[in-house]
Amino acid sequence: MSRGTQHLRRTRRKSPSVPPSLTQCSHPRPSKLYHGGVPGLQAGDRILPVTATGTNPRNAGGPHRPDRVYVTDALETAALFAMDYDNDQRGTVYEVTAGGRLEDDPESLPWMRGYVTETATVVRDLGRVCVCGSGRIVDECCGEELLEQTRWARMNPDLVERLSACRMLAVLPYFIPVVMAASPVALRSEVHGPAHWEQVALNGLYVAAETDADIRTLLAFALLHDAFRESDGRDPEHGHRAAEWVAENADKLEGVVPLEELVYALHHHADGLTTENPTIGACWDADRLDLIRLGVVPTADLLSTEAGRLAAKKMTDASRAA
Repeated sequence: MSRGTQHLRRTRRKSPSVPPSLTQCSHPRPSKLYHGGVPGLQAGDRILPVTATGTNPRNAGGPHRPDRVYVTDALETAALFAMDYDNDQRGTVYEVTAGGRLEDDPESLPWMRGYVTETATVVRDLGRVCVCGSGRIVDECCGEELLEQTRWARMNPDLVERLSACRMLAVLPYFIPVVMAASPVALRSEVHGPAHWEQVALNGLYVAAETDADIRTLLAFALLHDAFRESDGRDPEHGHRAAEWVAENADKLEGVVPLEELVYALHHHADGLTTENPTIGACWDADRLDLIRLGVVPTADLLSTEAGRLAAKKMTDASRAA
């Protein structure tokens, strides 16, 4: 039986109930640390907190503690912060060492594996790392596609503008091939297009924080699930077409994202099913939670995870209170 069809009950991980203050690192010190932020630093340069530099934080929302530097032992997390460094300029991922005591960031979601320290020192510049778990540099992931992408972009400036909504998904190494293969209907859709893909990714990360879901699969699902629609109306085969694209392009994805669960999640995401498989369930819940864009709150029987059901309950309560 494939993993996509198994129904395995996993224990839900609860977020720690701790105050928003610093606590000493509660698990073994990581062997490597990463920081995503301002580009242009060299090996040996120190990264200082905002209170020491007097500059405004550039990441969306800014750091939780302006007197600390934020680091992680997860390349994907550092890549997300580097990507979100500035609206006009993407940041860089650095391997760093902590200057001072390394402490848990209690506000960090479990998958982010975040820490704080007083300062950090750059070991090496890793460039723009793909948000996919591969550890590869963006240009190495998709460099051979760049010239073709440039020609495509010049011919489709309106689509490039729409795709600007995909800030998180745009650094996936297969983003370019998917976008160039996607249907014009999907790319131009106000309902099932790029803005929806990005929201599904954000919903997926929210659900993943409370489950054992595979984040690589969630991000791939968010990008692909509606990319091959031929209509904004009834189109029962659109999930099948997305799954077929994955099968036909397995060489681009193998080793970067687990394929079996991704294919199953794509093929059946519009069939109204639920599952106890944490990754597939998180994919489907992430999509269904964005029904709110249509003024619809999904009912609990359409959601597979406890995190999804809790989010739907909050939406329902908010709509009743409005």
